[in-house]
Amino acid sequence: MISAPVAAFIVRLLPTRIMSTAVGGFILVVNVIAYFEVLGISPSFANVLCSVLVAVWIAALAFAIVALRRDRAVTESQPA
Repeated sequence: MISAPVAAFIVRLLPTRIMSTAVGGFILVVNVIAYFEVLGISPSFANVLCSVLVAVWIAALAFAIVALRRDRAVTESQPA
């Protein structure tokens, strides 16, 4: 009962580019574990692959934040 108001608050605060990267990465990380189990990948190798996926996710979030800041800087520097 509290998740909907919290989600609405977060959506209002975060820009679309960052929100979509965060949610997409979260969905991938959650589902990839089940996918590895179906493929029969060993748990130790699955942990390594999950770690790589999380690292790529963090890099994508960082890229989204940098791109957003760059876009805002360009927009603010242009005369109206």
